Amino acid sequence: MDFRINNILVPTDYSASANIALNVAIEMAKRHSATIHLLNIVEPMVFGKFVNVAGTMINIQKKMLKISTLNMIKHEMSIVNNTVLKVVSSVEVGLIDSVIEEYEKKNNIDITVIGTHGITGYDETVLGSTAMTIIKKSSCPVLSIPPFFGKTSFKSILFPVRFVEGIEEKYDYVKPIIEKNEASIHLLGVFEPENNEEIYPITEELQNIKRKINSSGYVVSYEVLSSTDIEKTILQTADSKKADLIIINATLDKKWYHLFSGNTFTHNIVNQSRTPVLSIKPGITQETVETALKVVYSRAQQYQPLNLATKN
Repeated sequence: MDFRINNILVPTDYSASANIALNVAIEMAKRHSATIHLLNIVEPMVFGKFVNVAGTMINIQKKMLKISTLNMIKHEMSIVNNTVLKVVSSVEVGLIDSVIEEYEKKNNIDITVIGTHGITGYDETVLGSTAMTIIKKSSCPVLSIPPFFGKTSFKSILFPVRFVEGIEEKYDYVKPIIEKNEASIHLLGVFEPENNEEIYPITEELQNIKRKINSSGYVVSYEVLSSTDIEKTILQTADSKKADLIIINATLDKKWYHLFSGNTFTHNIVNQSRTPVLSIKPGITQETVETALKVVYSRAQQYQPLNLATKN
Protein backbone atom coordinates (compact mmCIF):
# COMPACT_ATOMS: atom_id res chain seq x y z
CA MET A 1 0.00 0.00 0.00
CA ASP A 2 1.38 3.39 -1.04
CA PHE A 3 -0.06 5.64 1.67
CA ARG A 4 0.58 9.37 1.28
CA ILE A 5 -0.57 12.33 3.34
CA ASN A 6 -2.08 14.83 0.89
CA ASN A 7 -5.12 16.06 2.83
CA ILE A 8 -5.14 16.74 6.58
CA LEU A 9 -8.40 17.44 8.40
CA VAL A 10 -8.34 19.51 11.58
CA PRO A 11 -11.67 19.86 13.44
CA THR A 12 -11.48 22.93 15.66
CA ASP A 13 -13.51 24.81 18.23
CA TYR A 14 -10.89 27.62 18.30
CA SER A 15 -9.78 26.67 21.82
CA ALA A 16 -6.16 26.63 23.00
CA SER A 17 -6.05 22.82 22.87
CA ALA A 18 -7.48 22.77 19.35
CA ASN A 19 -4.86 25.34 18.31
CA ILE A 20 -2.08 23.07 19.61
CA ALA A 21 -3.41 20.30 17.37
CA LEU A 22 -3.67 22.73 14.46
CA ASN A 23 -0.04 23.83 14.89
CA VAL A 24 1.05 20.18 14.75
CA ALA A 25 -1.08 19.67 11.61
CA ILE A 26 0.36 22.78 9.93
CA GLU A 27 3.95 21.60 10.40
CA MET A 28 2.94 18.14 9.20
CA ALA A 29 1.33 19.69 6.12
CA LYS A 30 4.57 21.55 5.37
CA ARG A 31 6.60 18.34 5.53
CA HIS A 32 4.15 16.42 3.34
CA SER A 33 3.15 19.33 1.02
CA ALA A 34 -0.43 18.64 2.06
CA THR A 35 -3.63 20.68 2.11
CA ILE A 36 -5.05 21.74 5.48
CA HIS A 37 -8.82 21.29 5.87
CA LEU A 38 -10.24 23.34 8.75
CA LEU A 39 -13.64 22.26 10.04
CA ASN A 40 -15.79 23.80 12.73
CA ILE A 41 -18.95 21.96 13.74
CA VAL A 42 -21.93 23.65 15.37
CA GLU A 43 -24.07 20.99 17.01
CA PRO A 44 -27.79 21.35 16.21
CA MET A 45 -29.96 22.95 18.85
CA VAL A 46 -33.38 21.38 19.24
CA PHE A 47 -34.53 23.03 22.45
CA GLY A 48 -33.65 26.62 23.26
CA LYS A 49 -32.73 27.49 19.68
CA PHE A 50 -34.77 30.69 19.98
CA VAL A 51 -34.74 33.00 23.01
CA ASN A 52 -36.81 36.07 23.81
CA VAL A 53 -34.59 39.08 24.52
CA ALA A 54 -36.44 42.27 25.36
CA GLY A 55 -39.39 41.21 23.25
CA THR A 56 -37.23 40.10 20.29
CA MET A 57 -36.82 36.46 19.29
CA ILE A 58 -33.14 35.64 18.76
CA ASN A 59 -31.98 32.59 16.78
CA ILE A 60 -29.04 31.40 18.90
CA GLN A 61 -27.83 28.81 16.40
CA LYS A 62 -27.75 31.38 13.59
CA LYS A 63 -25.69 33.67 15.82
CA MET A 64 -23.32 30.80 16.65
CA LEU A 65 -22.85 30.05 12.96
CA LYS A 66 -22.04 33.69 12.24
CA ILE A 67 -19.47 33.84 15.05
CA SER A 68 -17.94 30.52 13.98
CA THR A 69 -17.67 31.69 10.37
CA LEU A 70 -15.89 34.91 11.41
CA ASN A 71 -13.48 32.91 13.59
CA MET A 72 -12.85 30.49 10.73
CA ILE A 73 -11.95 33.35 8.40
CA LYS A 74 -9.41 34.61 10.96
CA HIS A 75 -7.93 31.12 11.33
CA GLU A 76 -7.68 30.61 7.59
CA MET A 77 -6.12 34.02 6.92
CA SER A 78 -3.57 33.48 9.68
CA ILE A 79 -2.37 30.27 8.02
CA VAL A 80 -2.45 31.72 4.49
CA ASN A 81 -0.52 34.84 5.53
CA ASN A 82 2.18 32.91 7.38
CA THR A 83 2.65 29.80 5.23
CA VAL A 84 2.45 28.73 1.60
CA LEU A 85 -0.06 26.01 2.44
CA LYS A 86 -3.37 25.53 0.69
CA VAL A 87 -6.25 25.85 3.17
CA VAL A 88 -9.87 24.71 2.77
CA SER A 89 -12.27 25.81 5.50
CA SER A 90 -15.83 24.89 6.37
CA VAL A 91 -18.40 25.53 9.12
CA GLU A 92 -21.15 22.91 9.34
CA VAL A 93 -24.12 22.03 11.54
CA GLY A 94 -24.46 18.46 12.78
CA LEU A 95 -23.20 15.79 15.15
CA ILE A 96 -19.41 15.98 15.48
CA ASP A 97 -18.54 12.37 14.61
CA SER A 98 -21.02 12.12 11.72
CA VAL A 99 -19.94 15.41 10.14
CA ILE A 100 -16.26 14.45 10.40
CA GLU A 101 -16.87 11.00 8.89
CA GLU A 102 -18.80 12.45 5.95
CA TYR A 103 -16.24 15.22 5.39
CA GLU A 104 -13.36 12.71 5.35
CA LYS A 105 -15.02 10.64 2.65
CA LYS A 106 -16.07 13.58 0.47
CA ASN A 107 -12.65 15.26 0.57
CA ASN A 108 -10.30 12.26 0.42
CA ILE A 109 -8.85 13.01 3.85
CA ASP A 110 -5.73 10.97 4.62
CA ILE A 111 -5.41 11.81 8.32
CA THR A 112 -7.55 13.66 10.86
CA VAL A 113 -5.81 15.60 13.65
CA ILE A 114 -7.77 16.29 16.83
CA GLY A 115 -7.00 17.95 20.14
CA THR A 116 -8.13 15.53 22.83
CA HIS A 117 -9.23 18.44 24.99
CA GLY A 118 -10.25 20.71 22.13
CA ILE A 119 -13.27 19.16 20.42
CA THR A 120 -15.99 19.98 22.94
CA GLY A 121 -16.24 22.26 25.91
CA TYR A 122 -16.96 19.56 28.46
CA ASP A 123 -14.96 17.62 31.03
CA GLU A 124 -12.33 14.94 30.45
CA THR A 125 -14.79 12.03 30.46
CA VAL A 126 -16.89 13.59 27.71
CA LEU A 127 -13.76 14.70 25.83
CA GLY A 128 -12.36 11.19 25.93
CA SER A 129 -15.69 9.80 24.80
CA THR A 130 -15.86 12.30 21.93
CA ALA A 131 -12.34 11.42 20.78
CA MET A 132 -13.20 7.72 20.83
CA THR A 133 -16.43 8.29 18.91
CA ILE A 134 -14.45 10.11 16.21
CA ILE A 135 -11.83 7.33 16.08
CA LYS A 136 -14.51 4.63 15.79
CA LYS A 137 -16.36 6.33 12.94
CA SER A 138 -13.42 7.89 11.11
CA SER A 139 -12.60 6.52 7.66
CA CYS A 140 -8.89 7.35 8.03
CA PRO A 141 -6.16 7.32 10.74
CA VAL A 142 -6.76 9.77 13.60
CA LEU A 143 -3.90 11.64 15.28
CA SER A 144 -4.90 12.80 18.77
CA ILE A 145 -2.82 15.56 20.34
CA PRO A 146 -2.85 15.89 24.16
CA PRO A 147 -2.96 19.32 25.80
CA PHE A 148 0.33 21.16 26.38
CA PHE A 149 2.19 19.13 23.74
CA GLY A 150 4.98 21.51 22.82
CA LYS A 151 6.47 19.90 19.71
CA THR A 152 5.47 19.88 16.05
CA SER A 153 7.58 17.01 14.72
CA PHE A 154 7.99 13.33 15.58
CA LYS A 155 11.63 12.36 16.06
CA SER A 156 11.06 9.36 18.35
CA ILE A 157 8.21 6.98 17.54
CA LEU A 158 6.94 4.12 19.70
CA PHE A 159 5.47 1.28 17.66
CA PRO A 160 3.71 -1.23 19.98
CA VAL A 161 3.02 -4.65 18.49
CA ARG A 162 0.32 -6.86 20.00
CA PHE A 163 -1.15 -10.07 18.65
CA VAL A 164 -3.83 -8.31 16.58
CA GLU A 165 -4.78 -7.94 12.94
CA GLY A 166 -3.36 -5.13 10.84
CA ILE A 167 0.27 -5.03 12.06
CA GLU A 168 1.76 -4.86 8.57
CA GLU A 169 -0.90 -2.37 7.52
CA LYS A 170 -0.06 -0.19 10.52
CA TYR A 171 3.53 0.08 9.29
CA ASP A 172 2.35 1.15 5.82
CA TYR A 173 0.51 4.08 7.38
CA VAL A 174 3.39 5.19 9.58
CA LYS A 175 6.09 4.83 6.91
CA PRO A 176 5.67 8.33 5.38
CA ILE A 177 5.70 9.86 8.87
CA ILE A 178 8.97 8.08 9.65
CA GLU A 179 10.47 9.28 6.37
CA LYS A 180 9.38 12.92 6.60
CA ASN A 181 10.52 13.23 10.24
CA GLU A 182 13.69 11.10 9.85
CA ALA A 183 12.53 9.49 13.08
CA SER A 184 14.02 6.73 15.20
CA ILE A 185 11.66 3.84 15.95
CA HIS A 186 11.28 1.68 19.03
CA LEU A 187 9.29 -1.52 18.45
CA LEU A 188 7.58 -2.83 21.56
CA GLY A 189 6.14 -6.35 21.56
CA VAL A 190 3.67 -6.84 24.41
CA PHE A 191 1.65 -9.84 25.54
CA GLU A 192 -0.21 -10.98 28.66
CA PRO A 193 1.55 -13.62 30.85
CA GLU A 194 -1.16 -16.23 30.23
CA ASN A 195 -0.64 -15.87 26.46
CA ASN A 196 2.93 -17.16 26.13
CA GLU A 197 2.04 -18.66 22.77
CA GLU A 198 2.00 -15.13 21.37
CA ILE A 199 5.75 -14.64 21.92
CA TYR A 200 6.78 -16.32 18.67
CA PRO A 201 4.31 -14.57 16.28
CA ILE A 202 4.96 -11.20 17.95
CA THR A 203 8.75 -11.65 17.67
CA GLU A 204 8.36 -12.71 14.03
CA GLU A 205 6.32 -9.58 13.28
CA LEU A 206 8.90 -7.41 15.04
CA GLN A 207 11.68 -8.93 12.94
CA ASN A 208 9.71 -8.36 9.72
CA ILE A 209 9.01 -4.71 10.54
CA LYS A 210 12.59 -4.18 11.76
CA ARG A 211 13.94 -5.44 8.42
CA LYS A 212 11.64 -3.07 6.53
CA ILE A 213 12.71 -0.05 8.59
CA ASN A 214 16.41 -0.98 8.47
CA SER A 215 16.24 -1.29 4.69
CA SER A 216 15.24 2.38 4.60
CA GLY A 217 18.21 3.39 6.73
CA TYR A 218 16.38 4.49 9.88
CA VAL A 219 17.38 3.74 13.48
CA VAL A 220 15.27 0.99 15.03
CA SER A 221 15.35 -0.86 18.36
CA TYR A 222 12.98 -3.45 19.80
CA GLU A 223 12.02 -5.40 22.89
CA VAL A 224 9.35 -7.95 23.89
CA LEU A 225 7.67 -7.62 27.29
CA SER A 226 5.14 -9.62 29.29
CA SER A 227 2.59 -7.34 30.93
CA THR A 228 -0.51 -7.65 33.10
CA ASP A 229 -1.43 -4.07 32.12
CA ILE A 230 -0.60 -3.55 28.46
CA GLU A 231 -1.91 0.03 28.28
CA LYS A 232 0.23 1.05 31.26
CA THR A 233 3.30 -0.67 29.82
CA ILE A 234 2.89 1.14 26.49
CA LEU A 235 2.49 4.53 28.18
CA GLN A 236 5.44 3.96 30.53
CA THR A 237 7.64 2.89 27.61
CA ALA A 238 6.61 6.01 25.68
CA ASP A 239 7.73 8.15 28.62
CA SER A 240 10.99 6.27 29.15
CA LYS A 241 11.88 6.47 25.44
CA LYS A 242 10.83 10.15 25.30
CA ALA A 243 8.56 9.27 22.39
CA ASP A 244 6.93 12.05 20.37
CA LEU A 245 4.34 9.70 18.86
CA ILE A 246 2.65 6.37 19.68
CA ILE A 247 1.22 4.27 16.85
CA ILE A 248 -1.64 1.93 17.80
CA ASN A 249 -4.28 -0.20 16.18
CA ALA A 250 -7.66 1.33 16.91
CA THR A 251 -8.95 -1.78 18.63
CA LEU A 252 -10.49 -1.85 22.06
CA ASP A 253 -9.23 -5.33 22.83
CA LYS A 254 -7.54 -8.15 20.89
CA LYS A 255 -9.75 -7.91 17.80
CA TRP A 256 -10.79 -4.89 15.76
CA TYR A 257 -14.47 -5.89 15.87
CA HIS A 258 -14.50 -5.21 19.60
CA LEU A 259 -14.96 -1.61 18.46
CA PHE A 260 -18.62 -2.63 18.71
CA SER A 261 -18.29 -3.34 22.41
CA GLY A 262 -17.31 -1.44 25.53
CA ASN A 263 -13.69 -2.61 25.90
CA THR A 264 -11.19 0.08 26.64
CA PHE A 265 -7.70 -0.41 25.16
CA THR A 266 -7.74 2.48 22.67
CA HIS A 267 -9.80 4.66 25.00
CA ASN A 268 -7.26 4.26 27.82
CA ILE A 269 -4.26 4.96 25.61
CA VAL A 270 -5.75 8.05 23.96
CA ASN A 271 -7.22 9.42 27.17
CA GLN A 272 -4.17 8.94 29.39
CA SER A 273 -1.26 9.53 27.03
CA ARG A 274 0.90 12.63 27.36
CA THR A 275 2.21 11.77 23.90
CA PRO A 276 0.33 12.16 20.59
CA VAL A 277 -1.35 8.93 19.49
CA LEU A 278 -1.98 7.86 15.90
CA SER A 279 -4.93 5.42 15.86
CA ILE A 280 -5.22 3.17 12.81
CA LYS A 281 -8.14 0.85 12.16
CA PRO A 282 -7.17 -2.45 10.49
CA GLY A 283 -8.64 -3.05 7.06
CA ILE A 284 -12.03 -4.74 6.89
CA THR A 285 -12.20 -8.00 4.97
CA GLN A 286 -15.13 -10.30 4.26
CA GLU A 287 -13.85 -12.73 6.89
CA THR A 288 -13.59 -10.11 9.63
CA VAL A 289 -17.00 -8.66 8.73
CA GLU A 290 -18.53 -12.12 9.16
CA THR A 291 -16.78 -12.51 12.51
CA ALA A 292 -17.96 -9.07 13.62
CA LEU A 293 -21.53 -9.93 12.70
CA LYS A 294 -21.30 -13.06 14.84
CA VAL A 295 -20.10 -10.98 17.79
CA VAL A 296 -22.86 -8.40 17.34
CA TYR A 297 -25.49 -11.12 16.84
CA SER A 298 -24.42 -12.98 19.98
CA ARG A 299 -24.68 -9.77 21.99
CA ALA A 300 -28.15 -9.13 20.59
CA GLN A 301 -29.22 -12.54 21.95
CA GLN A 302 -28.21 -11.63 25.49
CA TYR A 303 -31.67 -10.43 26.43
CA GLN A 304 -32.56 -10.16 30.11
CA PRO A 305 -36.32 -10.13 30.83
CA LEU A 306 -37.55 -7.05 32.65
CA ASN A 307 -38.68 -7.84 36.16
CA LEU A 308 -40.85 -5.09 37.56
CA ALA A 309 -41.31 -5.27 41.33
CA THR A 310 -44.95 -4.70 42.32
CA LYS A 311 -45.51 -2.48 45.30
CA ASN A 312 -48.82 -2.39 47.18
